[in-house]
Amino acid sequence: MKFMVENAKRFALLAFAVIVATSVLVAHAHAGKNSSAKNPVPSAKSSALIDGSVGGTLVSGKWKLEIPAGAFNGSATISMLEAVTTDGSPTVDLSISDPALNSFRRPVWLSHTDSRNKDKSIYWWDPVNLVWCEVPGELVSLLDALNIELKVPLFHFSIYSVRGGKGGW
Repeated sequence: MKFMVENAKRFALLAFAVIVATSVLVAHAHAGKNSSAKNPVPSAKSSALIDGSVGGTLVSGKWKLEIPAGAFNGSATISMLEAVTTDGSPTVDLSISDPALNSFRRPVWLSHTDSRNKDKSIYWWDPVNLVWCEVPGELVSLLDALNIELKVPLFHFSIYSVRGGKGGW
């Protein structure tokens, strides 16, 4: 089982590295052509050991992850790899150290706060169909005159991005 978990971790890291490498190559290929790649370029990472029975909060830049008590059994390291796609969309790759725990009994809340969130939503990356899918159940709050908070319930970790328009593009 440990071998399978380690391989799953390696595969996830490799997949994200391929997305990042592709974004850099595509960005260079499209430079000056008024086109932009949609893949994330890493900018910051934060992680913490969270006891699932207690819960906790993790913040990385404008992203915030709220894990309620009872979301999962045991303890695991939760990581947030913050990035911005070459088209300017803020993106975060959420992961948990034990893939067997990546299905929550209670929703984990992901939020993004920014003045540019008007008419935008949070999407998740579907690696099977290679498309961005809007996360259902979004709450939108005006925190002050400048900042709009987008907040969605999550039942698993994946890659998430703030996007606007049809299909998030």
